[in-house]
Amino acid sequence: SITPLRRDPVYHTTYVVCNTIVMGIFPLLALSFLNWRIIAAMNAATKRHNNIASLKRRDRAMSGLLTGVVVVLVVCHTPKTIINLSESYSMLRHGKLLQPLWGKIVIKFSHLLLTLSSAVNIIIYSYKVNICACTIN
Repeated sequence: SITPLRRDPVYHTTYVVCNTIVMGIFPLLALSFLNWRIIAAMNAATKRHNNIASLKRRDRAMSGLLTGVVVVLVVCHTPKTIINLSESYSMLRHGKLLQPLWGKIVIKFSHLLLTLSSAVNIIIYSYKVNICACTIN
């Protein structure tokens, strides 16, 4: 069920490289950098206002939220990246796309993880918002 276009080594390699950069590396780097900057800014603000205990608890909850989102992204996108690298290696090494059984299983598992990634982010946000609301009250 692999289309002729997907069997083309030039198309496949270009697709995998672009997909990995645009959908994997760039979002991961952007989220990690922005997460680091936000946490650094919150820590600086907490140091300036260290006598406000509820603000500190809220900042810690927000730090947990941001870190949780990044961890979910990394865990859920790792199988997709492994499959892309495996397919690229197969294409470059053998000149054709070979799909071993483990690859087919990991692809299905990857689709499940990508779907769960979207659902889990909402759960993380809801959970952390409830914690923030409780710490502020």
